[in-house]
Amino acid sequence: MKKRILIFTLILVSVVLGSLVDISYTQARTSKGGRTTSRTLSTSTAKLTTTVTVTVTETITTTVTETITTTSAITNAAVARVPAHFGDGEDYLLFPLMNPAGADYIQAWNNLMPRLKKWGINLIRLSAAFQDMRSSADYGPSGISVLDYTKLENIVKLLDANGIKVIFDFCHVTTPDYFGSEAWMNNWVEVATRYKNDPRVFAFELYNEPFPETWTPAIRAATTYPSPYTDVQRALATCTDRIRATGDNHTIIWPDHDSYHNWNYVYYDTANIRPNIIQTWHFWLGQWGIDTYGGGTSGLGWWNVLRGNIEKFMRGYPNIPVQVGEIGGYTTSGGPESLPGGPAVQKEFIDSVINWCVAKNVDCIWWLVSTDHWVTEFADEVLAASNYKPP
Repeated sequence: MKKRILIFTLILVSVVLGSLVDISYTQARTSKGGRTTSRTLSTSTAKLTTTVTVTVTETITTTVTETITTTSAITNAAVARVPAHFGDGEDYLLFPLMNPAGADYIQAWNNLMPRLKKWGINLIRLSAAFQDMRSSADYGPSGISVLDYTKLENIVKLLDANGIKVIFDFCHVTTPDYFGSEAWMNNWVEVATRYKNDPRVFAFELYNEPFPETWTPAIRAATTYPSPYTDVQRALATCTDRIRATGDNHTIIWPDHDSYHNWNYVYYDTANIRPNIIQTWHFWLGQWGIDTYGGGTSGLGWWNVLRGNIEKFMRGYPNIPVQVGEIGGYTTSGGPESLPGGPAVQKEFIDSVINWCVAKNVDCIWWLVSTDHWVTEFADEVLAASNYKPP
């Protein structure tokens, strides 16, 4: 840039100097006294000064403009989101925790919105059950809201208006004989047809934690626990292919591996790997992890095991992105004091996971920000202490 401007300036100066010589020569021939010649030179000099001043001013303006543009680009790069997505997972109707009546779901989402914005949440994992899924004895009929496409669309519109994309996580974790079935795949084909390449949708998550009790009899008969679970992965690949056949190209999230093979065993049959998939991981700290790897007082030993597993997967399958799809303070009985190990141990564990996601730029999703997985205000305290900073 500097060379171009300098050459341009010298050319202008040369032209003007040439004019000066020509003008002086002409006037000297036609004039009879030095006064006339002197006036001619003075006028030409003024032209030279004006030309150089304009050139320098344009050069400075251009240089300053380019400098501002470059500085702006550097600044924008410095404040890019890390991780790119920090999310929240919820029953799509916020039932029953924020919306006990199960009716005014839009108001429930509006009530939650200030908290989502406070933490810069830009991704929501919406969980629902397909109409033909059966609730288990453990969960009961109110375990998760049944999918209604009209209500779903209303929620997607609301979240999109607030700059939040969605993951469709349509499943019921304990529905027997469902994972791998034609009914399950057909339901996903319907979703993909309705929301084909819809930019408001970040991804489809095919199943939440498909434990063995959810498998079809054919998969159960072909699989011995623990094993590489080729048939489980084949079912995921087949469902992915069915979705792709509709013309939809959304990213597809494959479920947490801990549910369908041993937690310390990471394996993919390469024949079943598909493009544009994400492998999600769910990291929870229970009393077993505290006792086994932390001497009953810490969750960091358990986190080191989990971190080793996900990093091993990242090295072995570098073309498959990973996501931490669930974290949170897990308890079924109330306040922070009921958390396994107590709130301080859980906080240390969860912040370690979040900090790892920030360092590795891995998407991270808290499960149930609405009520901190039944622990009031625990998420705010944990997030504030982590390295994650809302944009």
